[in-house]
Amino acid sequence: MALIKCTECGHMISDKATKCPKCGCPTKVEMVRHQENVARDMPVCDEEVSHTNKWLYVVIALLLAAIAGGGYWWYSQSKGDQEARQLVEQFAKAVETGDNLVIHNLYPNCNADSLVFKYDKNNIQIERKENEWLVKEADDVVLILVKNEDNTIKIKESYGIFSYPDSLLTVAKATGWYDKNLNDIQNAERLSDGGFIKWLKEYIKRTIKDNVKISKKSQYLDDNFDNAINVYAHGCDFKCTHTITISNENNFVIPSKDYYIYVVHISNDNYDYFQTNKRSIGGKSIPANGTVSYTWQDVHFEGTWSYEDDVMLEYNPSLDKMPELSFFTGTEYEEYESSKK
Repeated sequence: MALIKCTECGHMISDKATKCPKCGCPTKVEMVRHQENVARDMPVCDEEVSHTNKWLYVVIALLLAAIAGGGYWWYSQSKGDQEARQLVEQFAKAVETGDNLVIHNLYPNCNADSLVFKYDKNNIQIERKENEWLVKEADDVVLILVKNEDNTIKIKESYGIFSYPDSLLTVAKATGWYDKNLNDIQNAERLSDGGFIKWLKEYIKRTIKDNVKISKKSQYLDDNFDNAINVYAHGCDFKCTHTITISNENNFVIPSKDYYIYVVHISNDNYDYFQTNKRSIGGKSIPANGTVSYTWQDVHFEGTWSYEDDVMLEYNPSLDKMPELSFFTGTEYEEYESSKK
C-alpha cells in the first residue's frame, strides 16, 4: 500500500482510499469511478448535436443542387454559344459558295441578291445578350442571332453585308439614302425607292445651276458725237462695250457646251436694234471655283429715245458624271422625304 497526499488539506492517506478521512475530499479513485458511471449512462448523441447535423445536411444538399443547376446553366449557355459560332461559320461558307438554300435557311428574312461576309475567327467576336447573340467585327455589329421558340438559332438581322454597286452605295451614303443605323433589310427597302433618283437628279441640276451665275456685268456707251456710227435727225448710233464675269461656285469644271449668254432688250426698240444685237456668246469652260469673262460690242441708239439691253445666262448642267461627294450634305434623302408630305 502506498500513501498519497490529499489535494485539499495535504493529509497523507492510502492510495486505496476513496476520500480523505480528515477533510472528506474525494480522491482520484472516486473521481475516475464517477466519470465511468456517467459515461455509461450518457446517450450516444444529444438532441442539440443531432439538430445541428440536420441543418448541415440541408445546407449541403442545397449547395449540391445549386452547383448542379449552375453546371447545367453553364453547359446550356456554352452549348448555345457554340451553336451560334457554328452558325456564323456555316453562314460565311454559304455566302462564299453562293449556297442560297443554306443562306435562306439560316437567315429567313434575307432578301438580297448578293451578300458580302467573311468569317475570321481572329476578328469576329460573339457576345451573348439573353436569347440573342451579337456578332461583331471591329466593334461593329454585323449579325444578330436569336433563339426561336423551337430552340433553333437563326439570323434575325444583319448590318452592312448586303452588296450593292459601288457607284450606287457611295452616293447613297453621301446623301443619307443609306443609313448605317438601320439594318440591311430596312436599307434595302429605302434603296428600292426609284423616285429618289429622279428627285436627286433635279436637285443636283438645281443646286449646280444656282452655283453658276453672272457675278459682274457692265456696259460702256461711247456717246461722243465725234465717234457716232450713224447720225440721224433725232439721235445717233453709238458703240456700246459689254463686259461680264461668270462665276462657278461648284468644285468641278463647267464645260463650255453646258451654258451660253444672250442679250435681251429692256426698252422700246423702234428700229429693231435688238435684231442686230441679239446673239449668244460662249466657248469658254469655267474652272472649278473660278470665273471667266467676256467682252463684246454692239450698237445702241441715243437721242429722242434710248435703246437699252441686258445680258442673261442660260445654263443646263449635262451631268455627265455624278458630282464629287463633298457636293452633298447628307440630308438629301431627308429633304426628299419631306417633299412628299
